Amino acid sequence: TDLGNLKLENLVMTRDNDSAEYAYVGDIRANHFNIGSYYDIPDLSYVTGDVNIDGVGLGKNTINAKIDGEFSELVYRNYTYSGISVSNGKFRRQVFDGDFNLDDPNVKMVFKGSVDNSGSLPQMNFIAKIDSANLGELGFLDKKHENILSADLNMNFKGDNIDNIDGTFRVNNLNYSKD
Repeated sequence: TDLGNLKLENLVMTRDNDSAEYAYVGDIRANHFNIGSYYDIPDLSYVTGDVNIDGVGLGKNTINAKIDGEFSELVYRNYTYSGISVSNGKFRRQVFDGDFNLDDPNVKMVFKGSVDNSGSLPQMNFIAKIDSANLGELGFLDKKHENILSADLNMNFKGDNIDNIDGTFRVNNLNYSKD
């Protein structure tokens, strides 16, 4: 399609009647599929990977699925992340809850928790261990300097900028260096 390629393997889809949501279980292989356009998530674009999925509903407001899998490509805010593994993942109406490991050349991180984009402001509740993140290469700071961050995070907040954030931020073992 114009959005990219999806290959369905051993996937069984059913629905009770014409007005019911599809139920499905099986494997999906995405090759440079623009999931951001499909689900109308502006900062997210292409994914490439293999996932096992078990769920109901296909739209952003109807999906309720469990996933486990590996992604070799995920483009977020114009940076292509690689080395992503998701386990115990649950997607439900613009909410992700689960675990993922990120072993990218510019960021090494373990995440467990939820990201909820279903309301007017995003809500996040997670713990994460960032072993190393090159903030310049990831597009968060100027690339002309190497800005390396590591930290242990425990976050529970709602908001998307410094003026509307409300919640708790716990940061331990914070290290930052700039070359």
